[in-house]
Amino acid sequence: MSSWETRSRSRSRRSYCGRGEDGTQDRRHLTEARACAGLVVPSVFILTLAHVPLRLAISPQYVELLTAAHAYTTERQDELRSRHGLASMPHAHLNEATGQLIFSDVSQTPRVMASVQVVGSVNTEDRTWLWSWASPEADPSLCKDILEVRMLGEAREIEQLKTAFWQGDAVDGWEMTSITAYVLQAAGAYRAATPTGFTYFVMTSIESIPTGQAGESRET
Repeated sequence: MSSWETRSRSRSRRSYCGRGEDGTQDRRHLTEARACAGLVVPSVFILTLAHVPLRLAISPQYVELLTAAHAYTTERQDELRSRHGLASMPHAHLNEATGQLIFSDVSQTPRVMASVQVVGSVNTEDRTWLWSWASPEADPSLCKDILEVRMLGEAREIEQLKTAFWQGDAVDGWEMTSITAYVLQAAGAYRAATPTGFTYFVMTSIESIPTGQAGESRET
């Protein structure tokens, strides 16, 4: 299973996570740097919060939304595997200028291109979740659509969707990403490892790169 796949596992609520690396502190440093799982994220986001992150309760509204989102995202991930072969793409590069993830094969030849939005990040050291819209260093163009999820959380009183920073782990990261994919009707989701945890993306569109353009994409 790769970092763009999800699976179910037993927990107090229906949840899922992807394979990978899986006590809170009053200082939170979020770093999105050159990722360990083949994704290159050029920027560095650092956020310092002076308060202890909240532990949020699970509401019936949250469970209902997550159940629908899980089914939707699982179908999208299966389609990514069958139609675009992302399971065989060990390399990914984020072009912040264009807001695109470029997936490459073992020879590092670009094969698939996806427009993305950054959902947020999990810090596995202090077990916290941070929404991208809450980062002062986040590129607004890479998280503008995520505000729709926040508005939904406010409308339905779902704390996980409207609270910027809270206690969470890698499973929570996949849950927020799945809900985001469902709300935005995204083509799929992707998780990249970072030095302190994971950064999560949704793909708003995806397409294969024609053979003749592979070399050109490699240079961008």
